[in-house]
Amino acid sequence: MYISDINLTKESKKFFFITIFTTIFSAIYECFSHSVISLYMILAFIFPLVFGCVFYILLNKQNIKISNINIRIHNSLIITLLLCSIVKGILDIFGTTNSKIIVYIYLSIILLIFDVLIFVKKNCKKIISMIIYFPEKKENFMNDYEEKLENYNKNIEFISKTVSYLKKYYEEINDELKAAEDVLKSPNISSEKKYDIQRLINYDKEERDTLFSVIEKKREKLTNLMRRRECLIDLIDEHNRETKSKK
Repeated sequence: MYISDINLTKESKKFFFITIFTTIFSAIYECFSHSVISLYMILAFIFPLVFGCVFYILLNKQNIKISNINIRIHNSLIITLLLCSIVKGILDIFGTTNSKIIVYIYLSIILLIFDVLIFVKKNCKKIISMIIYFPEKKENFMNDYEEKLENYNKNIEFISKTVSYLKKYYEEINDELKAAEDVLKSPNISSEKKYDIQRLINYDKEERDTLFSVIEKKREKLTNLMRRRECLIDLIDEHNRETKSKK
């Protein structure tokens, strides 16, 4: 289940208020810290501001969908980083250390891995199109997409015909081999002719095996091209949907 644009706005507002609260808390705590300054305490507001408020605003602006489980993991990551920074700041101000703070770091790493994996899995195509192509040149790249799609279609058609021809040739070799093996079983054939037919059979078998290898490689290439074409079609359809929604 994906979260709506309205909920994304709520999430950004929520982290905006958390940012304000964190800033006020850090400022008050620093006032009573007897002039001891901790960057962990002062800069703690960055986590809810950048990874929370700004992050959700960008998602909403770019029309990127995100699942509820992804939201929960991402929010847990932000809170963990925020608590880690505040606790570390408090320890620095008190002039002490605690080895257990490493738990926050390990937990943050685990949450970050899951957060990134789920997000990339759900929005892979969207992220690629955003990273590779600049928005102002999107129309030009869409033309390139369509040209690539046309080239893919031509290559797929050509390889399909090639595979079809090679399969027919492969079947012809098999028929020749069967005919030669039947002749070889005949009792009225001379040993000299048997030797010639056996040589022909061995040659045909080698050619058949080579041909089979070529066909398999062509099929693999055809499959890869078809997958690329599907991805390209999805990107073009997504761009067309975005264009219609903007209109």
